[in-house]
Amino acid sequence: MIKSLCEQLIRADTEAEVEAVLRNAGYWDDIEAWVVSGANPANASVISGQQATTEAALVEKIVNSIDARVLDA
Repeated sequence: MIKSLCEQLIRADTEAEVEAVLRNAGYWDDIEAWVVSGANPANASVISGQQATTEAALVEKIVNSIDARVLDA
């Protein structure tokens, strides 16, 4: 069951598809199935600070690597 759920989530291309998979598995509305990320209820700024697109995340990695080289020098 878990393997099937994971495979369905991997194949989901949209938020709506992820929600449908989780609803069908009975997790979406089950409050007991969810925990706060990092067990820290005040971490919204960390989660919200992530890049919204894969391209932006990749660019950030490149910029961070250049920053690290500059700081090292």
